[in-house]
Amino acid sequence: LARAGLRHADLQLIAFGRGPGAFTGLRTACAVAQGLAFGIGCPVLALDSLQIVAEDARAQAGVDGGPFDIGVAMDARMDEAYAASYRFAGAGWEVVSPPGLYALDDLAAAWHGATVDAVAGSALRAFGDRVAWPGGARVEQEADRAAALLRVAGQLWAEGRAMPADQALPLYLRDKVALTTAEREARRAVVP
Repeated sequence: LARAGLRHADLQLIAFGRGPGAFTGLRTACAVAQGLAFGIGCPVLALDSLQIVAEDARAQAGVDGGPFDIGVAMDARMDEAYAASYRFAGAGWEVVSPPGLYALDDLAAAWHGATVDAVAGSALRAFGDRVAWPGGARVEQEADRAAALLRVAGQLWAEGRAMPADQALPLYLRDKVALTTAEREARRAVVP
């Protein structure tokens, strides 16, 4: 802010990637955004993190107008991917299929026969040929996530989608990553 000649009071909005993603990272991003927004007295925009990846890929492809259809798949670890699909048309983004958590076979089935202009995200590199990706350009690496976040935030701000800081929530798609003691014992009883 100092380099830009701005003060906290000059900010009108705090935007952050709400997920999907890693549990701790999402909680941290949301908490920091809420804390800043409460302190400054401004609203927040909780952005779809996969849509930010889609916007970065659109910019890399040099697409200005549209339509531009894209599938995004991010490595969710444990042989799963966070995935969604979007369409950029004229003034902004539309969600074609919302973010979901997919096992690799399920993702391949969900995208079977899909026609997109591009596929983007870290899952392309992480899973390679293990997934039958839809046709179209492949954008395996982000170029400028911060700039993409700002462009998506601009669209949502113009649509009036800002909210009070206390209403911002992370988007969790994987709620369970560990077994309880009883579940582990039950599994041991079944597996010789």
